[in-house]
Amino acid sequence: MRRLAGIFIMLYSLVCAGPLCVADTTADLRNVFTYMPPPQYPPEASERRSNGWRRIEGRTVCRVSLDARGGVTAVRVIESSGNKALDSAATEAFRSWRARPGRSGRFFDIPVKFLAESHSPQLPGNLGNLGHTPNR
Repeated sequence: MRRLAGIFIMLYSLVCAGPLCVADTTADLRNVFTYMPPPQYPPEASERRSNGWRRIEGRTVCRVSLDARGGVTAVRVIESSGNKALDSAATEAFRSWRARPGRSGRFFDIPVKFLAESHSPQLPGNLGNLGHTPNR
């Protein structure tokens, strides 16, 4: 009987607490984040070609975790562009972001596209060029 009661309490607490390991995919990030400087294209992210230097392109997806006060507690690359300089530029920018207070432990998966012809990286959709992808 105690075992059954323990299982019931555990299941009830999981249902009431909601999923703790799923990225928020419904929020417009402009309603969540109050300070969002975009990543800067790193000057060292170029490669030498036979016809000169070419800027490297790539897409990085970073997981940005927040505390209850809206501070960034961690930024982790969950999908690399294949270039350390591009990945580093994205994580560095996201570390300085600030959000509105909310539930501790919330996180967002935010993709950044670095394009050769663009002066600033593109951030997806719901922030003009800023958004997030669902947890996998």
